[in-house]
Amino acid sequence: MALFIIGCSTSNDLTIGLEDLETDAINAEETFGANPFEQIGPFYQRMRTTYNLQNNMKLKDIYNQLNQTLLAYNIEVKGSNNDSMPNEIPSYFLADETTLLSIIENSALNETAKTSLYEFMQDLLNYNGDNYDFVLAQVYKYESETINNKYLTSYDRQVILSFTSLVKNSHGYQNALAHQANEDEDELEDQDWDISVGETVVYLDISLSESIQEMVQAMYESFKGL
Repeated sequence: MALFIIGCSTSNDLTIGLEDLETDAINAEETFGANPFEQIGPFYQRMRTTYNLQNNMKLKDIYNQLNQTLLAYNIEVKGSNNDSMPNEIPSYFLADETTLLSIIENSALNETAKTSLYEFMQDLLNYNGDNYDFVLAQVYKYESETINNKYLTSYDRQVILSFTSLVKNSHGYQNALAHQANEDEDELEDQDWDISVGETVVYLDISLSESIQEMVQAMYESFKGL
């Protein structure tokens, strides 16, 4: 599928205070923790589990806990300073690759980020059936490349790195870890990678948030839709 990019003005590029990382032969051990938005994924899965166990979770409950997490890890959710078109996301069960493309095209990401993220999402879907160790190594490599990409804005990095954190902590990955814990003879590398288009749309919608309020709303809506 071709990616048609809608041009948009870019905000001043704000650098993240991180050490340069090598982009060749990256592995999980070398890059773990380099993502400044690393806690977004684990937080989302904790809230998803809590939501499934409780029938009375409210937006303010998620907001308060997310705000505490962001403060604890010195994470700031910033806006893009660019214009974007609102996306009306259909049921996640009905989402397809056209949905993904539309969301990215209408986002406030710059053109470089749009192309990069869409291609990475295509890779993630194509990796289905490969082992987790291989896929996670590709995710860490992409994170390193994103951190060091001088053509990305601060908002672009925020979106991409939030997305990769959500991917690394996906529901399928959590299931694989649980299975590994229950089966001592099984290794994580023996588990197959599996991510759906709908799940990818969920993570993208959350990652494109330009404020804590938007992120909380996106998470809450996803809990109801998954």
